[in-house]
Amino acid sequence: MIELLMTSMLMWMSANCDVDRIHPKHDPCKLNYNVSLPKVFFLPQKELKRKFYNGGGRAVGSNERVDLYGFYIIGRKTIYLEDLWSSNVTNDKATLFHELYHHVEFENNRIDRCISHREIPTAMFQNKYVKSLGKNQHTPMKHYDAPCNVYYKGIQ
Repeated sequence: MIELLMTSMLMWMSANCDVDRIHPKHDPCKLNYNVSLPKVFFLPQKELKRKFYNGGGRAVGSNERVDLYGFYIIGRKTIYLEDLWSSNVTNDKATLFHELYHHVEFENNRIDRCISHREIPTAMFQNKYVKSLGKNQHTPMKHYDAPCNVYYKGIQ
């Protein structure tokens, strides 16, 4: 089931890659979406946090150990999602989309050290996907801002 959903998301990404206000350096249309699917594991929140934070992960915009919806590990080509994840919940699909897009970026050797330059374009693309589902999701970009950000200062 989730493999079929990820395949449809990759097809959607390829067909709908033009996203307003994304810097040309991060243009989703420059990526190859014909990539192998990542592995996906579902973990309880406690285990999800343990795996993320013990692996050196840091919450965006915070040094606190906040609850997580999911994350992607590059070297393992693996997405980890909370075990409460459901394909019937828009925000859960948005989380999968977000992490799958990171997989696509890394499979295309797009590695940007500035977290803002990874997360802001991904969130913008994610918002477009959610809108295509007939829903609205506003992800405040200020949560992703970092001192290294030179392309998206002031973006809401």
